[in-house]
Amino acid sequence: MATDSDNDVTAHAAAIDALGGPSKLARRLGYSMPGGAQRVTNWRSRGIPSVVLLENAWLNREVRRQLQSAAQADGEVRDEAA
Repeated sequence: MATDSDNDVTAHAAAIDALGGPSKLARRLGYSMPGGAQRVTNWRSRGIPSVVLLENAWLNREVRRQLQSAAQADGEVRDEAA
């Protein structure tokens, strides 16, 4: 069974992908390359740091959108299993 933390990291990874991947997101956040892309790549497994989400409302909105999509998909899977 997935935990909330697992779902959060999955949503963070999905948000990174939805926003164009690690390199594009790193550039949008103003990080230098190539280290910035590596930093964002690490977030795919560790989650996006809270301070980054707080400082970038647009990124926080995308993560929330991904969490909602995952919750809806989880509900649909449970409905199909019933």
